[in-house]
Amino acid sequence: MNVKYIEEGMNQPTLTEAQEFVGGYVERSVLPNGDLALIDEDGLLKRLPVNETIVTKYGVILVGNAIVIKSEARMKDTCEGWG
Repeated sequence: MNVKYIEEGMNQPTLTEAQEFVGGYVERSVLPNGDLALIDEDGLLKRLPVNETIVTKYGVILVGNAIVIKSEARMKDTCEGWG
């Protein structure tokens, strides 16, 4: 499974871009360190594989591709729509 990281100063993904990357409707999940993961909300129903990169780095189990918006990037006005 793939992980795309959005750092401070990078352009935030549009809804369409996020949906294309995760492969479906977007659900957001706040990670333990404050980063925000955008994932496929139907990932479990689709039986997507566990994203081992997310498990290793953040200690949480998420499935499918993920876009991780770093916490410092979330503080900017450009990320209001994602939380």
